[in-house]
Amino acid sequence: MEYIGIVLLVVVMVVIAWVILGSGNKKEKAAPAEKKKENVYEDLRGLAFKTTHHQLGIELPFDVKTPYGIVMDWYIGNGVATLTCFSSGDTSLYFSGGAAILGGIGITGIRDMAKTYVSQAVEILPLTSKTEEFPLPEPQTVRFYILTNQGVYVGTESMAQFQTGQSKWFPLFISANNIMSEMRKADEARLAAK
Repeated sequence: MEYIGIVLLVVVMVVIAWVILGSGNKKEKAAPAEKKKENVYEDLRGLAFKTTHHQLGIELPFDVKTPYGIVMDWYIGNGVATLTCFSSGDTSLYFSGGAAILGGIGITGIRDMAKTYVSQAVEILPLTSKTEEFPLPEPQTVRFYILTNQGVYVGTESMAQFQTGQSKWFPLFISANNIMSEMRKADEARLAAK
């Protein structure tokens, strides 16, 4: 259990540092104010909730509640990190401060991880409740929205529970962290190649 706590602490520190420092290279940060992009965080997040399995080309049975996507919102101190994954492999990571990494489906490892991650949601569905509202999480919490063919379901867990490793949400949280780490690596490689 001590190992799990250390892993969680390292992951949390990396994500927080990334959000505080922002994404992109120094040249992009130094762009004149008139060329700054507007923050599209709310639009991207809202679009994820409106995405249907039909739009993704995913066929699901009518009579069995089946997840096809997860929107994970993680309150990380000065904002929220949102990871969206779909069983098609579509994956995006964006932050309430405006930074975003899109296009995870184009990277085989991330695409496969996203598919596995969404399939894990079946095990956690009994801990959720159906919702039509999508508020951001409270401080020190993580909120999982599971998109299914029968509506959206939500569950919330505190970071304190994740740190103990005892949470039933822990496997989903670790998978999400692994995807975010791979997306960050891919983004760094893309920026280095410019």
